[in-house]
Amino acid sequence: MGRGTPRFLVVYKKSQLALFEEHEPGWMASLSEREPEFHARFLQAHGRTGDVLLAISTSGKSGSVVEAARVARAMGLRVVALTGRPGSSLGRAADIEICTPGGTYPDRVQELHIKVIHILVEL
Repeated sequence: MGRGTPRFLVVYKKSQLALFEEHEPGWMASLSEREPEFHARFLQAHGRTGDVLLAISTSGKSGSVVEAARVARAMGLRVVALTGRPGSSLGRAADIEICTPGGTYPDRVQELHIKVIHILVEL
């Protein structure tokens, strides 16, 4: 990838979508809510104007992921939120929200998130 080529960065809560970890660890960050600034620091170190952040949260209110979206927008990154509840904090902090409402069952929301991610990867 050239220096000016936009990158796709991904942040999510550690308990979600662990399958990403086996791919390219350089372009994503995951950690539990115990370190709410972790995702923001990751973006400050690796993000650059023109990059796209995919911020994933089943509830749409994971604090570190929401904060990462806010930091990313302030840095000039585009933010795509993948949530399970319309109108969530994360959705409001994003440029684009993809909401996969699965009712009150987080596992169903996460299954739909995986399908959306596969579609995004194929684009």
